[in-house]
Amino acid sequence: MKIRLLTSVLLIAFVASACAEAPQAFRTSELLGNVNDYVFTLSFPQSYVCIIDKNSHKIVGRIKTREAATDLAVASNGKLYVSIEGLHGEGRFVQVIDPSLQRVIKEIKVPPAPSRIVFTGGKVYVAHYIDVGDGSGFDLTAIDTATDEVIRSLKTQGMVNDMLPLGDQLLIALHGGRRGESGILILDSKSDKFEDFIELPSSVGAAPTRSMIVIGNKLYAPILPAATGDPNAPQPPQTQICIIDLELRKQIKTITVPEWPFSLAKVESTLYISHVNPYDGSGQYVSVLDTKSEEMISTIDVGMPPKCLLAVGTQIWVMSSHTINIIDHESCKVVDDFLVETPSPLWIMDTLIP
Repeated sequence: MKIRLLTSVLLIAFVASACAEAPQAFRTSELLGNVNDYVFTLSFPQSYVCIIDKNSHKIVGRIKTREAATDLAVASNGKLYVSIEGLHGEGRFVQVIDPSLQRVIKEIKVPPAPSRIVFTGGKVYVAHYIDVGDGSGFDLTAIDTATDEVIRSLKTQGMVNDMLPLGDQLLIALHGGRRGESGILILDSKSDKFEDFIELPSSVGAAPTRSMIVIGNKLYAPILPAATGDPNAPQPPQTQICIIDLELRKQIKTITVPEWPFSLAKVESTLYISHVNPYDGSGQYVSVLDTKSEEMISTIDVGMPPKCLLAVGTQIWVMSSHTINIIDHESCKVVDDFLVETPSPLWIMDTLIP
């Protein structure tokens, strides 16, 4: 199976609907207030960061980055960090954006193929999806957000599908280590030392995918099924979410959910799951799981493939190609939607978690 299958195939599917014209720039004076008041989206392959007011749902800023930006992270100092893969993998940069100035203020050189990026503990961690080829593994770059300088380069023995900050730890979903194992690598973000690895049984599936969430002491992660070995044969549908007990540090069970769980978000003990087929980009609903009873309690039709979910207070923002739907947690219904005008489809969104 091709590395980064979910991400790569979806990128190809969504590029096809890209528009040609660039939107007009916003005046920098229009962005006021604290970074906590905004949600940030990123489009692909013509990459723009859009700044959206959480309350009014109005776009108050739009910033052009290098092409084919793949992920963004919001730091507690208010800056944005955007990983640049490039259309042909030539990108070796992380761009730093000041939202109040609405422009890129610095470009940081990093190893090839920067992909997933997260902020925790005063640092931004950047995962790289290409093995350097000397057997040493995949790069994981640490950037100090005070100086915007690379301070450390680590190595993982498998490809990083996702990273999730949790206190002083960084949970890293790995695919295919030296022995082909997959699981959760735990990094102490203070010392930048790996402290444990939770291996998933081969019976669970191939690897945890791009979206993980923690509720209580349990980690929830959609699992990519093992490939058939025949690239021309239909691939098995993804239908499981793995549950890992973080105190016991082991996988304790799996839950069967509707096909193709892709992105996760939570409000209290309720888990929202978007469903998108990574092979053709199809899908149009979000399912709702009560993690206490482990029962599905609702299915919400959002009309378009829900590529990314984000919890904003007691709302769930559901991002499709150029639209964001707002789900109210109390009613489990779509209560609002608005257009995000970008020349390419939206790819990811993020906000600073208080």
